[in-house]
Amino acid sequence: MSDASQEPEILEPKVQHTLDCYGFAPVHPILLNRYYDTKRKVITLQIGWIYLLIAGTAEIFYAAAMPRTVGFTKLGPSLFCIAFICASMYFLSLSTKTIPIGTAYAVWVGIGAVGTAIFGIAFLGEDRSLLRIVCFMLIIAGIVGLKLLSADKQG
Repeated sequence: MSDASQEPEILEPKVQHTLDCYGFAPVHPILLNRYYDTKRKVITLQIGWIYLLIAGTAEIFYAAAMPRTVGFTKLGPSLFCIAFICASMYFLSLSTKTIPIGTAYAVWVGIGAVGTAIFGIAFLGEDRSLLRIVCFMLIIAGIVGLKLLSADKQG
């Protein structure tokens, strides 16, 4: 039995409000998605820099190990060196998903050069002259500058 005089029931969508990431105020899901998209972009960019730092650190390890390979004739040091070369390249490639290749490569080389130089000074008795240290500080300033410029452009 149907009653044609009754108005059809209008179903309004139920909006489920969620607390924001700090647990304070209810947030509409559309706003929440926009917030997370912005947050995701920032997190993605930061993870690229973390990958780049890991790649640079791996470069320091393989560069420091390279003399011990004796031209890749010693198996143990050679495997160690090759493992860190692969790790360095892998993390460098991951970083280039969010960081321009020119910036990523320059920072990667800078981290490796300065880190290897610090290793050489600290453990191998390499030159500690003031001029050499100033030059390495210029490389560090360049790395910081590239990071800051990248953050301005993509932030």
